Amino acid sequence: MFDRVTGLISDTVTYGASSVLRQIIAFFLLPIYTSYLTPEDYGITAMLGILVVLFIPLANLGMTNAIFRHFNLTKDLNERRHVLSTGLMSLLISTIVLFLIGQVFADQLTSLLFDDDGSVQFVRLTLITALVASIGQAPIVVLRANRRVRLAAAINIISLLASISVTILFVVILQMGVIGVILGSLSAEVVTAVIAFLSTLSLFEFKLRFQLWKEMLSYGLPVLPHRIQGVGMVMFGQYAVGSMLGLDEAGLYNVALKFVVPLKF
Repeated sequence: MFDRVTGLISDTVTYGASSVLRQIIAFFLLPIYTSYLTPEDYGITAMLGILVVLFIPLANLGMTNAIFRHFNLTKDLNERRHVLSTGLMSLLISTIVLFLIGQVFADQLTSLLFDDDGSVQFVRLTLITALVASIGQAPIVVLRANRRVRLAAAINIISLLASISVTILFVVILQMGVIGVILGSLSAEVVTAVIAFLSTLSLFEFKLRFQLWKEMLSYGLPVLPHRIQGVGMVMFGQYAVGSMLGLDEAGLYNVALKFVVPLKF
């Protein structure tokens, strides 16, 4: 029992440290980005971040929770393949459907976030980032369930390096502004998804077992309101500042939030 507890603590520290490291590095890169991005640029990226944060749980439908649970309930390799493949197919379908809906209503989403339609291209690109991020959650959660936490943490770090490299290229060197930030985030999600899928490729069947899908959905779907409420409460302040005070103030608010990263650690 003690070994299991210490193993859990070790896994938590390893994976959690990699996530915190991403935030700490982003904090120290702040002076670079603020030299090339205006407060309004930061405000736009902050509002676009709300779109990603809300998209993922809506597209997920609690399926990653269900994958984690069902994956651990069985030790049979074939059953684990069924769980991952069914969860992945469910994620693919729900994510693509939500992505298409988002693209159809991109103008309305833009008006909701920015009170104008001049940034619709930012919204469309950000939806692609959200699409990749949502689908990439399936193999990541399997790595964690399979106790391959060091690999999951390494993927986190590689994703961070890809994001920083591409963002510096497009924002600092090519001075592409908001588009550069979006492309940096997109590249990070693509790298994460590709490495994670390659690491779990042997578990895929690309089949959806309907009865198993219903069981997994009945477990994951009740978690959805809680997850939306959790991210919604975090993002509400950012949205309120942006919609009531303007993008400049939203950008300054977003920069200020990064100064609490050392306290979160």
